[in-house]
This record gives sequence, structure tokens and C-alpha cells, in this order.
Amino acid sequence: MKKSHSAKKILVGVDFSEGSSQALLEAGRIAWEENSTIHVVHIIDEALLSDLKEYSRLDEVGILSSFEERLKVFCQEAGLVGKSFPRIVQIGHPVKAFSSLCDEIEPDLLVLGAWCQHRAESGVMGVTARQILQESKSDVLLMRDRKDSRMNRVVACVDFSAYDEAVVSVAEAVCRAERARLDILHVFYPPWLSEVSLDGENGEAFEDREREYRALLQGRLDKLVPRSQKLEDEIETETVVKECSRHCEGILSHIKKSGADLAVIGARGRSRIESMILGRIAERIVMNSSSSVYVVKNPY
Repeated sequence: MKKSHSAKKILVGVDFSEGSSQALLEAGRIAWEENSTIHVVHIIDEALLSDLKEYSRLDEVGILSSFEERLKVFCQEAGLVGKSFPRIVQIGHPVKAFSSLCDEIEPDLLVLGAWCQHRAESGVMGVTARQILQESKSDVLLMRDRKDSRMNRVVACVDFSAYDEAVVSVAEAVCRAERARLDILHVFYPPWLSEVSLDGENGEAFEDREREYRALLQGRLDKLVPRSQKLEDEIETETVVKECSRHCEGILSHIKKSGADLAVIGARGRSRIESMILGRIAERIVMNSSSSVYVVKNPY
């Protein structure tokens, strides 16, 4: 049985963009499903403080008060209503101040609107979001702007590692809440491409080995499919074994082709502080995905 991968404390970063609105909406959905506590934060860049004072003709206290009211209205317009939740406005370096709040609040999940809004940078991940993602100890959900407010298709990217149960658990929870379809995807590099052909092995024997290998991968994927005791609660799930010489390209290709709204991936860092560092494949997926991305930093 898969363990649940819940988020009891959620921290949402807001920069008043459309992506932030999507982030607030999704954070509210998760909080409702899991009875989570939400903290909403906006950091006023200290480098812009003098310009803000000159433009608004307000002192520091007045600027903070103005942004607090703006944040309150923004949350209401984004649909984050109901029970009260902390709204935090601070002046500081965006990444350092956000990191300090993470140390203080210790959230299970960060939710960010991650992509720039300028026409010239459309689809480009914001520098601040990227730095926060790299430094975060918590899971991170990076929301891309969507026309449809609900998610219709979710891709759980698995690699038969310690992350798999958490990745599928997150994807399953989203699919149940949104009544979305689930793809459980494994992209593999064909080992026979790097093998030296064995002397005396004919084409038929080689094809048998290839079929056995694919069947082995398919069997391991099938074990990850969410099961329910009630037929009506079953999630429409497809397991996908995809051959590609480059894992990242294979994953991105499937996300785009399937029209997925969300990809769930494991961080897969390669260091002693693995849960804090984003692996190269995960980073490329985050930077280039056509969908929103949920990064599982700590699978335990």
C-alpha cells in the first residue's frame, strides 16, 4: 500500500501575476482536500524601496500597509476565501526573505507562479522562482497559467527510485480531486543501444531479450497503479513505457503530446544533501515543461 504524501502546511509566494492567482487557487484546493494551513507571502524587493517611496510618496510603514491591503484583495479575487489565514508582507531580498520564512514556518509545500509575464519572456521561468526551487527543502509546486482552472490530465514521472511512491501519491490525490486522468510514465534508455552484439546471437534471440526487458518494465509500472476497493472510485490510468536516448526529452515529449496540465517528478539530486538539490533532468523538465510541475523534494 502506498503511503500518503500530504501537505499540512502550505506557503504560497505571490507577485500579483496571473501565475500567482493560479498558485493561490491550487493552494486553496489542496488545503481544502487535506485540511492544510495556508500562509500567503509577498516580498517587497528592498532594491526597489527608494523608487517606491518616491513614486507613492509614502514612508516604509505606508508602503507595507498599502501592499498588505493589495495582497488581501488579490487573495479574495483569486478565490482564496473561507477560513482566515496568515498574509505576510515583508521588505527584503526576495530569495533570502522567502528562505527565512521557510525556515520559520517549515512548510510541507511551496506553491509559486513560476513563469515571467512579459511578452519577450513568455514561458520563461522567473529567476526568483528558480532560486527558491533550488534552495527549498520542501516540495515545490510551480504553476503555469492555464485557461481551464481545473486539471484534466496528470503525468507521474517514475524512475523506480525511492521517489516513486510519493510521486504517484501526489498525482493520485490531484486526479481524485480534479477527476483527472493519470499517466504513469517511465522513460528508459534502451540498454541494447550501448551493448556490443554477442557473438552468435541471432535477430530472433535479440528480439526476445528486448520483449522480456519491456515486459519487466511494464510489470513494475503496473504495481504503481492506484487501486481502490470501489470500482467507481478507480482513476482512469494509463501506464506508459517510452524508449528515448535522452530521458528529459522523452518526458517533455510525452507531456506536450498528451496535453498534460501537471507533471509530478522527483528531485533526484546527486549529493549528500540530495533532498535539497535539484537534479539536472528535473531542472530541465521544470524549465521546459508545457505544464505546471510538482517537484517532490523529500519522498519520506
